[in-house]
Amino acid sequence: MLFEGTNLKPAIRIKRIYTIHYYEYDCDFQFEGETHDFWEIAYVDRGRAVITQGEEETCLEQGFAMLHRPGVFHSIRSAGQSGLNLFIISFECASARLEDLAIAPFAILGADKERLSSILSEARLAFSSPLDGMYFKLRRRKNAPFGSEQLIILELQSLLIRLIRRKEIPQELNPAGNHVPDGQIEGLLAQAIACMQQNLCNPLSIDEICRRCFISRSKLQRLFRQYAGQSALNYYISLRVEAAKSMMRSRRHSYSEIAETLGFSSIHYFSKQFKQTTGMTPTQYSASLRSLTDRKSC
Repeated sequence: MLFEGTNLKPAIRIKRIYTIHYYEYDCDFQFEGETHDFWEIAYVDRGRAVITQGEEETCLEQGFAMLHRPGVFHSIRSAGQSGLNLFIISFECASARLEDLAIAPFAILGADKERLSSILSEARLAFSSPLDGMYFKLRRRKNAPFGSEQLIILELQSLLIRLIRRKEIPQELNPAGNHVPDGQIEGLLAQAIACMQQNLCNPLSIDEICRRCFISRSKLQRLFRQYAGQSALNYYISLRVEAAKSMMRSRRHSYSEIAETLGFSSIHYFSKQFKQTTGMTPTQYSASLRSLTDRKSC
């Protein structure tokens, strides 16, 4: 039997990476702006930002990102009282499909955030350039792990492909074939996620979230499974665990206080959910924070 190979067609191909940054700004931060001949993603990991793109001004909420076109002037400033954590990655890509993402802000869901986290992790391994500082060219590490740069490219390409796919309304979510405005699914998800974020300390049932967002339970679960890669409940728990990690970093609260503040029924249930989400117990996570602090002080 003779086998014939198939040449696979790449949908998105990243030719070049220019910058990879993760900044932590205070509430007074303001960047006057710039323009360049490559694409740039700006993602608000924490806080709130106002982004100017050309002559348009957009408020970018936590958990959302924007794609800047090549040659378009853009600036950014903090718009909240708690500071601004901002992820920036700029790159060269010739695909015309990126225009689909440059129309409006888009949500970064659980699986998307994992890809961004992977890009940051691999960037720290591959390059010596500070991710929280300015530079004009990435400096390679001499002993970078095998394949780090390629993993950055693969994760970014995968992220862009899935974001573009998300713009295409899945047929099973619209069985009647009725026209659904672009971004409606993303809007439903964003609304549900915002409801969760606003009720971290007084957790709601999934049924209550559905009631407030005017969406059926089955549809909500389908959306989270398809676009966040997990159930709505697990996503909600992960948000509360992230809030717990933030409280731990402040070192002003006991585990019991954190569990009570975030509405966990007991410290044992809190510890169980924390380990299932992070792979570590709260004690192990706190110890890892101390270890990082000790290394930075050396």
